[in-house]
Amino acid sequence: MVTVCEERRAVTARVRRFIAALVVLKALVLVFNVATFPTKRQHDARHHGWRARSAGLEVGKMAYNSPLYYLPVLPWVDVSRFYEDGKPKVHSGPYAPDFELLERLQWLNVVYVLGALLVWIYGILPMVASSERAWLLAALLLLALPGFPKIAMSAHPDVLLLFLSSLTFFLTFRWLDRTPRFGRNLVLAVLAGLTGATRPFAIVPMLLSWSLNVGMLVRDAIAQVRLGAATKMASASCLLVKLSVVTVIVAVLSGSWWLFRYVHTGEVLNAYKDYYMERFEPLKEDYDYVHYYSTFYFGKLLDVPSRADVSSKPNRQPKGNSFWTQLYSDFWGDHFLYYSGHKKGVESKLWPKRMLFVLALPLSLLLWFGILAGTVRAFADAMRRRVLLHPSLYMAATFWGGFIIFMAWQGTAGLLPGKNSTIKFLYIAWAVPFGIGTAASLQMGSRLFWVLFGLELAVAIVALPVSMSWPWP
Repeated sequence: MVTVCEERRAVTARVRRFIAALVVLKALVLVFNVATFPTKRQHDARHHGWRARSAGLEVGKMAYNSPLYYLPVLPWVDVSRFYEDGKPKVHSGPYAPDFELLERLQWLNVVYVLGALLVWIYGILPMVASSERAWLLAALLLLALPGFPKIAMSAHPDVLLLFLSSLTFFLTFRWLDRTPRFGRNLVLAVLAGLTGATRPFAIVPMLLSWSLNVGMLVRDAIAQVRLGAATKMASASCLLVKLSVVTVIVAVLSGSWWLFRYVHTGEVLNAYKDYYMERFEPLKEDYDYVHYYSTFYFGKLLDVPSRADVSSKPNRQPKGNSFWTQLYSDFWGDHFLYYSGHKKGVESKLWPKRMLFVLALPLSLLLWFGILAGTVRAFADAMRRRVLLHPSLYMAATFWGGFIIFMAWQGTAGLLPGKNSTIKFLYIAWAVPFGIGTAASLQMGSRLFWVLFGLELAVAIVALPVSMSWPWP
């Protein structure tokens, strides 16, 4: 006679095999996409091909991201061509990209994206999900999103940010309640510093990871004093040294490039060409920010699920100046038509995108509700238990910090009226798993689970052709 425990174990095993099969399928899609996608058609191919030709070590106004992402191609680069008497030759002329090196970075993207998904599905989510059901839904949603296969086709530092932020928080959560070892704090400091070196937006996961590290050191020092293992004076002195070492490691690794770039170019974050931005400046005057952040043209997206009807030039057309419309379009589809087929700018997946937009709408709304409710619950639990070093609390803070800074950038330096090509899934891909993990901390009933499971499964099926580098009727 089969017991209830044995039956539950059998169900769990089937669930695990189901997710494992989807992981294998996702890996095959990632490999297929990079193998078939033309390197020269990727997002900003010439820019990233230029960075690749010197392994990211060439200096110039447009070199605003650190070399960290591009360094793996260093064995194939003669860096001496870009330096003279120990000083960099500051780039100011036209790009001379190396697309062969860029292709090597695209293959590394498969490792980064798949690695991040594995870290979340088998590392972080089991620690924060409220149940096996919540874990299943969160894992299925991560694997269903078409954005992750899409960003793997583009050599871009945000792909490394996705991987490093995932790995950093996984190890942080794993070691949070383990026996104190300063070596672990050093590893976390190095990872936080490397995360911060990937992109300007990485300041959010870098600072939160650093603060978790600091909190762990302070907590452990207080525990030693309470146990009588050390005097207050000795503990305070030791703590000060450890905090200084951890902070210096994070600061040096994450900030060195920005200082180096400033010394040689006089620039910090400015990375746009002046003549490019001048076209948009007149439209920024009296810009309707209320409309920008409060509209959603779902009907127009179903008609044309891309920017094809608003042009790529500065303009005031409503759909091209609607933050949520473009974010939804690129989150679930391919708003800028980089990946829809083998001809850039040509829509070849019209009906799959229309179907996906319809199916993903209720799922998106439920996800936002789950993130909000999960955030409230994480904060309430932390206050009730008086435990600030709580994974769910930091996970929610990381998501909201990343998304809020992204929205703020959209209304300031990243605002390109009408075109708004800065609204891409790529730029928030690293934060999305933190939002999904926050929602996964909630309990749910059987009926809601089956509704969500059916909806996510349908989304995953329809999203498959959208996520592949292949033309579709």
